[in-house]
Amino acid sequence: MIDIVKHIKKLTENLQKGFKDLSVEQVKQLKLMALVFYFKLPRWQMVIEQYIKSPIDKEKLIADIIRESTTSYQEIMEKSTAEVDEYADDFEELEQIPIFILDAFDNAVADNNKKESVVALFLGIIDTLDHYENFSEEPEYWNQLLEKEVAFQSELLIQLQSKVQLNISIYEDRYKMVEFPDLEA
Repeated sequence: MIDIVKHIKKLTENLQKGFKDLSVEQVKQLKLMALVFYFKLPRWQMVIEQYIKSPIDKEKLIADIIRESTTSYQEIMEKSTAEVDEYADDFEELEQIPIFILDAFDNAVADNNKKESVVALFLGIIDTLDHYENFSEEPEYWNQLLEKEVAFQSELLIQLQSKVQLNISIYEDRYKMVEFPDLEA
């Protein structure tokens, strides 16, 4: 089984280096590519809607990222975060999967000049798979996916260097047959 701790530091450094000189168009493509992974997670839409207290339309979100029209999402996230009172009697700490979803949403709508948001999206995929490995009933299965994902992200960096046109539906294809159980249910 892969020891993710050994690989995460190197992968983080490689992603930071590899994503440093991305064009705005590449940033958008990578964001859309990664978002497809998060759309597979259980209750993703409900989690976001509950947090931002507003309906979310997946197609509009994608279109807004493409048009670089995400300021309203950024404002909603800032407002929602400011409204969270962790000392309130009715405060409920989020489970880990909703935290991954909200982090991904926040990074996807971040300014495209903030390359660290793209790094965070891809590291979040690793963290999510690692979480499933640690808390699901099939750790070997999730470990295999984790190993493949680390290798895939390393290959993606090579493709970016060679200026290959990215296939933004790659995560849809990669995870088409993967069912993400609701670990919190």
